[in-house]
Amino acid sequence: MLLHLVRNYDLDGLHLDRIRYPDIAGTLASGVSSGYNETNVARFQQRHGLPIGAGPPAANDPRWSQWRRDQVTSFVRRVYLNAIAIRPRLRVSAALIAYGGGPASEADWNNAEAYWRVFQDWRAWTEEGILDFAIPMDYKRDHVAAQLAQFDFWMNWTKNHAYSRAVMMGTAAYLNSIEGTLRQTRRSLAANAQGNRAEGVVFFSHAVTNEAVTANPLSFPAGRDTPRRVFAEFAAGLTTGKSVDGATVYEDLAANPMPVFAERAASPVLPWKTNPTVGHVMGIARRRDGGAIDSAEVKIVRVEDGTTPANGRVSLTTATDGNGFYGGVDLAPGRYRVSVQAVGEPAFTPVCVATVIAGQVSAFDVIVDRAMQSAISVSAGSYCGPQLAPGSIIAAFGTGLAADLQIATTTPLPTMLGATSVKLRDSANVERLSPLFFVSPGQINYLLPEQAAPGPATVTVLNGGNQFSGPIQVVRVAPAIFTANADGSGAPAAIALRVLAGGTQMTEPVAQFNPMSNRFVPRPIDLGAEGDQTFLILFATGLRERSSLAGVAARIGGLPVEVAYAGPQGGLVGLDQLNLPLPRALAGRGEVEVVLLVDNYPANVVRINVK
Repeated sequence: MLLHLVRNYDLDGLHLDRIRYPDIAGTLASGVSSGYNETNVARFQQRHGLPIGAGPPAANDPRWSQWRRDQVTSFVRRVYLNAIAIRPRLRVSAALIAYGGGPASEADWNNAEAYWRVFQDWRAWTEEGILDFAIPMDYKRDHVAAQLAQFDFWMNWTKNHAYSRAVMMGTAAYLNSIEGTLRQTRRSLAANAQGNRAEGVVFFSHAVTNEAVTANPLSFPAGRDTPRRVFAEFAAGLTTGKSVDGATVYEDLAANPMPVFAERAASPVLPWKTNPTVGHVMGIARRRDGGAIDSAEVKIVRVEDGTTPANGRVSLTTATDGNGFYGGVDLAPGRYRVSVQAVGEPAFTPVCVATVIAGQVSAFDVIVDRAMQSAISVSAGSYCGPQLAPGSIIAAFGTGLAADLQIATTTPLPTMLGATSVKLRDSANVERLSPLFFVSPGQINYLLPEQAAPGPATVTVLNGGNQFSGPIQVVRVAPAIFTANADGSGAPAAIALRVLAGGTQMTEPVAQFNPMSNRFVPRPIDLGAEGDQTFLILFATGLRERSSLAGVAARIGGLPVEVAYAGPQGGLVGLDQLNLPLPRALAGRGEVEVVLLVDNYPANVVRINVK
C-alpha cells in the first residue's frame, strides 16, 4: 500500500507511525507478551533451530525480544529502500517512542521502553540510515519541572544520535500552553552543548494546539491561569510571540526579540539527497524452486579494486526477512559480493556481483542453488544468471549439448538445429520451445520465449535421446551489455556515433584487439570539435520490458548521462540498444566505467576510453 502511494503520487515524503509492537503492560525483567501469533513463533523457532512443537518462548527470552526488534527494523529497512528506489529524493520519516526519561548512556538505551516494551530500536535505525528524519514523540509538559527535564533529556539524546541523517523534535502542543510550546520549540531548534541540532520541529496536534494551565508558571506575568486558545492564537504566538490582538505576550520579548517563525521556514536541505556520495543495494534471496529464504545471514562485501572510498560502508552483515528481502544502506560505490547463509547451511555466493551507484538503489536478487546442473543458462550479454528476462538472448553451457556446430540461417529462428532443441517450462507449468541462434557441443544460444511467465522455470536441452537441464528465474528485466570479448566484461561491443555540427555522421568502433593480451581493449573515442555530439551506441539484451525510459539510469566515469534511447534494436531478434550522448566533460578522462541501471537492476559494468 505504501509503495502504491509512492509510485502513483508525487509525494515529497512518507511518514511512518505506530511502526512498533503494541503498548502492553510488562517490565524490563518480566518482558512483554506481544507477538505470540502462530507464524511469528514458528519462524522464531526455525531461526533458532528449536524442535518442532516446542512451546512458545518466554516473554523475557532475550532471543525472542531481539527477534521482535528485528522484525520491526526489517520492515522499516524494506520500506525505506523500496521507496527511495522509486523516488530517490523522497524523505522517509517516522514517529518514534520517547516514553519517560531518556537514556543516561549508550548502554542505558536498552532500558528505554522504545527498546524493550514496543521493540522499536530507533537508535539503530538512525545509525544504519534507514530513516531520513527521526521524529521522537517527546510529549512532555514544560510547565511541570520533572517533565521539562525529561523533554530536554530526550531532545539532547536525539540530537546526539542523528548519525548521518537528520532529526526533528516531536512536541506535544496539546499538553502545553502556547507559552510552553514556544519554549520547547526554541530549545528544539537551538544547537545543544555538543553543537548538534534538529532540522525542525513537529507539533502534535494541529487539531488541539494548546491546553489550559492553572497557575501557569510560564505565563507573563508568571502564575496566571491560561485558557485553551484557538488555532489562530497558536499561529500568532509562533509568528509574532504575542496574541492576535497583540495584548497578550506569549514569551519574553526582551530575550527573544525575533519570533520563532518570523519568516516562512525553509525545507531542510539533506546532503545525502541533493549530493549523494553513497548508494544502496536490496534484493530477494530465494531457493531454486522460488521459495523465499527466511532469516538468512547476508554479507555484503565490496570487491577490492585498488581504490579507497572516501565515504560509505565497504561491508555489512544483515539478514533476510520472512519474504527473503535483504538490504544494505550507505555503501561506497563499487562492486559487491553478496553471500547468503540460510539457517543450518553453508554460505552461498553467486558468481555475479552487485553494482552500487551513488544516489541509487541497486536491485540484486540471489538464488541459492547448489545442485549440479547439466546445462547452465546465463545472459549472452553479461554471462550472469539465473535471473533472465523474456525476449532476451540466452547462452546455455554444458557438455554434449549438440553433435556439432550449427547456425540458424532463416527467420523466424528455428526451434531445432540438427537434433537439438531447447524447451522451457515456466512457473505456470507451460512448456514452450525456444528459438535457436546456434548450437554446439559446449554452448547453445537461444531466445527466452517472450510469453514465459515470471518466476522459477526449468530449461531442458534435448539432443536426440539425451536431456540436459537447469533452473532459471524469469524476471521482467535483466539488463546485460554485450562485450567485445564475449565474456561480459571489458570493452563493450559498441560503436561511437559522432554527429558533426553540419549534420555529417561518422562512426567508429570503441574496442580494438590487443595481440599482447589476446583480448579486445577500449579504443580511444574522439569527441571531436566543439559543437559535435558523440553518442555511445551500446548493444544489450534483457531490457526492452523496462517500465519507462525514465527508469533507465546511466553513469559514465561517475557522471550522470542522459539516456536518449533504450529499447529493441529492431534488426536482430532479442537484441536491445542504448543510445547515450557522451558529455564533453569526459574529454581526456581515458578509461572510464559505464554503469547502467534498468528499473534499479544493474547491467554488467563495461569500460570505454575517452580521448
